[in-house]
Amino acid sequence: MALKISSEGKNSKFLVKACEGLKEAPNEEDWKMANRISLMDNHLCTLPGTVDCTSLLTLMLQRNYELALIPDAFFGSMEKLRVLDLHGTRITSLPLSMLSLTTLRALYLNSCSFLAELPIDMKALVHLEVLDIRGTGIDYLPVQIGDLLNLRCLRISLSNSCMRRVIEGRSRVTDIGHNVISRLSLLEELSIDVHPNNQWWDVVVKAITQEVATLTRLTSLSFCFPSVEYLKIFVTSSSLLKNICFTFRFSVGYHESTRYRILDHFEYEICRCLKYANGVGVDHAISAVLAETDAFELLCHKGISSISDFGNANINKVRGCLIEGCSDIEAMVDGNHSTAGALECMEKIVINNAPKLTCLWNGPVQPGSLAQLTSLSIYKCPKLTKIFSDGLIQQLSKLQYLRVEECHEITEIIMKAENDNLDPSALPGLKTLILIDLPKLRSIWTDNSLVVIGPFYAEKFFSICYWKGLREPEFTFAHISILEGAFKKIARVSLLITKRWIG
Repeated sequence: MALKISSEGKNSKFLVKACEGLKEAPNEEDWKMANRISLMDNHLCTLPGTVDCTSLLTLMLQRNYELALIPDAFFGSMEKLRVLDLHGTRITSLPLSMLSLTTLRALYLNSCSFLAELPIDMKALVHLEVLDIRGTGIDYLPVQIGDLLNLRCLRISLSNSCMRRVIEGRSRVTDIGHNVISRLSLLEELSIDVHPNNQWWDVVVKAITQEVATLTRLTSLSFCFPSVEYLKIFVTSSSLLKNICFTFRFSVGYHESTRYRILDHFEYEICRCLKYANGVGVDHAISAVLAETDAFELLCHKGISSISDFGNANINKVRGCLIEGCSDIEAMVDGNHSTAGALECMEKIVINNAPKLTCLWNGPVQPGSLAQLTSLSIYKCPKLTKIFSDGLIQQLSKLQYLRVEECHEITEIIMKAENDNLDPSALPGLKTLILIDLPKLRSIWTDNSLVVIGPFYAEKFFSICYWKGLREPEFTFAHISILEGAFKKIARVSLLITKRWIG
């Protein structure tokens, strides 16, 4: 965005002294000649009181971590400035001369953790399109942002410092900015990240949700709904979910982790994410959002036996799923009442700490189910007895990575009883198998006839890792194919040893 805004015009003169360890700003003559200046990643602690730079369009001062004060008159001659980046500095306030930047288009203040206030009057910044105040000490939505009528991108994060102010008797609840968001009708990107302990947000979220639902130009929204009731307001009042250009990161309910951890498993960008924490049962609003979701995290949820309770049709677009701390889930998917494939787009699955989980899939497996799955990780599921139910393994031709850890009832990875007629060339894409702390494990497949046939490239490898719990290392993984026609008998995998075969 900054590059786009500042790239207009010709005959640019640059002053670039980034990452040079500067402790003092360049001399006045250098400032005067340049219309684009980058002093990022230095050790500046002061700036000139005044500079003559009437042609300056871009000023990059980010990550000067020792810069704590900007002189009052510093911006006085920069009436043409379009992009100002101060992120990662130690500034505590913005000088009054800031209001002379009437052509400013983009202002980056993110990670200025000591900045607790914006200028009271920001009407002069009439052309501002991008404002980023994430990671600052600003723990509420400043009313004056509502005067920035040309804003197209607003990013803000609300820390937990509001709780400290409440304890000290200086609550910001009285500073509620009604009709701030609704005035920003040109917004295309809105990001409001909220710390779980921010009490100001709990007071204003309903009004702000209603205002966000009135915005018609949004293409990207990151938002925290304290409960599903507030998500309902948005879903019923806005038509954005059905817009194919609309991307979102919705967090429903509070959780100690504000990250979307399932995204770490992808090598490409996922644009539609839903995190649902500490909920109970099934709600239509969640199902409606799930139908448009690419990545789903279900955390500490109660009252459902599988994610199929949200409707298999509603979860069919999901490409990544993290299930953690869900005490009532018995299977990830229930296929008993479905005549169509389920999770047909699913690529990554992580299940952690599901105490009642007994199997991954319950019931018949329709063709196409999990056909895109490449990675499956299962942790701390003490009642899990089977991973690949009858008919499931035939669907997993793209599975490359399988990890099973601390699942103490597992005796076989592939149960012969449920896969009796399995083609020995099943799991053709499997490259990595990691087994940790499985004390009852006796075999990967009972008759040791499984063949793993992968792409015939010399760089292909198959690895098995195993730690803990096996009293006698008796299981084998026979006939691993590394190259076409080259089948290698694998002897036993010893305790505490990681084996890797490279063809």
